[in-house]
Amino acid sequence: MPQRFEVAPFDWYHCPIIDLGAPGAHFEAQFAHIEPELLAQLDRGEKILLHCAAGLGRAGTIAGRLLIGAGKLPEDAIGDIRRARPGAIESKSQEDYLLSFTPGKFQG
Repeated sequence: MPQRFEVAPFDWYHCPIIDLGAPGAHFEAQFAHIEPELLAQLDRGEKILLHCAAGLGRAGTIAGRLLIGAGKLPEDAIGDIRRARPGAIESKSQEDYLLSFTPGKFQG
């Protein structure tokens, strides 16, 4: 974790995804343990930070996944993310990944 973040208490999760790609099996194994906690934090009104190199494709994909996990339809989640962050969810594989999920169900 970068040293500048050590002064503020928060949880740090590192779940790599290949640039422009959709999450793979290694990510899914990690995220199965993280998704319920992130959704609980959001439900409590807490803030979370998602980031990748440009803050578009991978970060947008995981933001969409969390919205879907919270009950939003995949198509609506994709639209909301792209309105908030133009250019987000950069590749067809990322979009297809999100469209494969069922709203409101933990995927892990």
